[in-house]
Amino acid sequence: MPTFDGGRCFLTALLPIKTSEVVDQDGLRSSPVHMVRDVLALLPTARQSPVTESLPVTAPFAKCTKTHFARFAIIDDVIFNGRLASNAIVDSLKSLDRTIPGPCDALPGPYLLMAVDFDAPKGTDAELRDYLKDMWTRMGPELAPLFQQCFGYDEMAVNADGFAEFIIGCQLETTMPFNDYWPGFPPLTAMSKPFLIFNFLVPALVVGGGLYWALGAMGLIAHRQNPWLYCAEVLALMLLGIAAGLCVVYRMVMARGEQPFPMAPNSDLRSVLKALYLQRELIAFAIAMQGKSPADLTQAFGAFLQKNQVTDTDNPTQKPGTIMPAGSLV
Repeated sequence: MPTFDGGRCFLTALLPIKTSEVVDQDGLRSSPVHMVRDVLALLPTARQSPVTESLPVTAPFAKCTKTHFARFAIIDDVIFNGRLASNAIVDSLKSLDRTIPGPCDALPGPYLLMAVDFDAPKGTDAELRDYLKDMWTRMGPELAPLFQQCFGYDEMAVNADGFAEFIIGCQLETTMPFNDYWPGFPPLTAMSKPFLIFNFLVPALVVGGGLYWALGAMGLIAHRQNPWLYCAEVLALMLLGIAAGLCVVYRMVMARGEQPFPMAPNSDLRSVLKALYLQRELIAFAIAMQGKSPADLTQAFGAFLQKNQVTDTDNPTQKPGTIMPAGSLV
């Protein structure tokens, strides 16, 4: 699966953290990776309860109406999964000493993992660049203490374009995005059998027939006086044609499989926030309407629709980075 899928961009970046010694503001010596840990520990998170809703600050990514999820983590080193599996009997016959450790992968230094899932309806690199520039504009000062401990930030992130280049330069391809907004199967168009057969036969006939004609023109095709050689040549040309046809079909199938899923209906962040808001409001409404008469229920539901404006994704709705308590009709 590609980095762009289902109308969203799944950005994954590994930013190398500096390894030099630094002096923080209090005059205490600390390493860059520990300073990054301190910043992550103090970085505001989402307001996930009524108690935290009144806090003066919230997650920086709540300032953007495109971000679905944002995650940061420090990767100090790769995990050693143990020695590669082998046959002890075979190793003993080869006089291999199993007490000698095998090769072990290691990172040259710690890395900051950045994984962000945001709206990208067109699925283009321009949307990624625009998002990163918007990130710099909206939350640059809040995230600067985090990124300035990474190599290249001070030299490149002097403006929005430089910050975008800094992140994109450390980007990795996301091969397994978390795409969960389709309620059923996406409307994918399968390649029909006649279509595949046609695209197999055309290159097979062109390659096989073309080679037969070219070799015949050069006098390299055996005549009937040597039928076994002639049959061998024809068989070889047929196999080459079949291989060409299979190669074309394989490339077509793989290219179709690499295409991203279409965007699910109402799966942008604004619509998702509106859906979460309506879900809680409807639960509160259902509880309040227990035991009411049909006439009262009809009147109350009309007031519910009027109050919550189901088709308006901007007002009223859940705020980004905030889970508000369900209201009630008065």
